[in-house]
Amino acid sequence: QFFVLTARQCMEKKTMWLREADDEEFFYSMWSAMPNLVNICSFSKLWNRIDVFKKDGHEVLFLNEIITDPTHHCDILFLTEDGLLALPLELKSAYDKCRIHSSTDAYHGVRTNPTLGIRTYPFRVNPNGRLKVDLFEDISPQDYQNMTLVTLMSFFLRRFRTASIIITTKNADKFLPIFFNDGTFGESYMRTCQLNIAYPKPKTDLEMEKFRTAWLTILYEKSYLLTHVSRTKDVLNMFLVNLSDQFCWQKYLSYILPNHVNY
Repeated sequence: QFFVLTARQCMEKKTMWLREADDEEFFYSMWSAMPNLVNICSFSKLWNRIDVFKKDGHEVLFLNEIITDPTHHCDILFLTEDGLLALPLELKSAYDKCRIHSSTDAYHGVRTNPTLGIRTYPFRVNPNGRLKVDLFEDISPQDYQNMTLVTLMSFFLRRFRTASIIITTKNADKFLPIFFNDGTFGESYMRTCQLNIAYPKPKTDLEMEKFRTAWLTILYEKSYLLTHVSRTKDVLNMFLVNLSDQFCWQKYLSYILPNHVNY
């Protein structure tokens, strides 16, 4: 039951040699090495309960539940650029008891087929900002297409403890801090049990610096555990599981509550 602690210690130990590296050296080394070291240290603990889906150059992982209850909600949200539904349909087929949602402004003015069973929203989701309380009052068409993740989930999804959020937008990396202990998402009293982030490849010095900061934050962040990483095209597909919410912990990770586990 102490796989979280051992996984973190393993990842920390395997990256100690990069402590003195500059940001550029760190980026080039970790962009190549991260999938292997994370999968050795973390994925190996849960691999037999994780389903992997690959479509359109994207990869999505889903950790299967260990507690089944008909009263539990299962909502899976996709935030994308293109609005392609191949991956959402794959998950809909695999988890027929889950509600699948997809949001992108590519849907604006486009009617989707309701028989597909995917709930679509014509919104471009902004990684910054809190709940927009005046969403439906005197709102302009431009604002209607641009909202925060907190607003989208508050008004359109079953708000608390979403099973999984999958973010493959070009600015997916900017969503990551929302979910940390001091992030906006945590302050909104919402949780997602699982998180897929398609982290875009850094190109500038500042982006390389932020990549290093993101890794160090993830490594020591107590809200989520980085469980799997893979590379497709120019992104790192990061899969994180929730450690801070007791419902998520018991449903997907362990019968032993997290306050009884020192991680």
